[in-house]
Amino acid sequence: RKGNYNQALDHFQQSLIIARHIEDKHAIAISLDKCGSVYYAWGNYEKRLEISVETHKVYKELNDKSGLNNYYNWRSLIYNKMGNYSKALEFNHLYMNMSMELESYSNVANALHVKGMIYVLQGEYNKAAESLEKSLSFQKESGMNQIKLETTITLYIIYKKLGKTYDIKEIHSLMKQTDNIKFDTNYELYQLLEDVTYLETSYNQLNEMAEEMEANLKSKFLNYPVPKEILEEWKKYNESFIALAAID
Repeated sequence: RKGNYNQALDHFQQSLIIARHIEDKHAIAISLDKCGSVYYAWGNYEKRLEISVETHKVYKELNDKSGLNNYYNWRSLIYNKMGNYSKALEFNHLYMNMSMELESYSNVANALHVKGMIYVLQGEYNKAAESLEKSLSFQKESGMNQIKLETTITLYIIYKKLGKTYDIKEIHSLMKQTDNIKFDTNYELYQLLEDVTYLETSYNQLNEMAEEMEANLKSKFLNYPVPKEILEEWKKYNESFIALAAID
């Protein structure tokens, strides 16, 4: 909710003020990232992008490779959400290379997951499947479970498009283990399972986010690729429902 976002932002901004006052660069970078995470969750991707520029500067001054890697990941995620896929892939490549250098295999799994998502949105399904399959392998090796549902859903959507078999029971099992399924994941569940309740949930979640935004931010957010597609699909569904009702 908007109040929760504002409360979290106030808290992290106070932490940032203190960190600046005592000139603790590590604390400054952490507080900036926390503020940025709130903006990202709020759908304000431009503000998250702006904050990441400052965190990059601090991490470079500290020669903090782990922090720089976090910066690469955020840039890739943000550009992907905004539909700038070439930039998303550019930073994903940096994130992947640094993760391998640091031998952080959970980050490698995440980088492959994001890369697969980018390829899906570009319609490059074979490349996407390869990245997502590798991601699941690294997730298993590193004991990482946080993104397994999202990775598996997207992979199965590709299998569905390519006429390959997949295990729906695996999806239902993973869903039971996952709290707080986000709007874009619910939309993918709709695409995979063809159950309109997931589309409705996704649409309602999206509207709830948008209603908490200022008018100019709301307009930008709803015109990013995935939110725009969800709105169009919901409109199409309602139009077909009304048409069928008129025939009856």
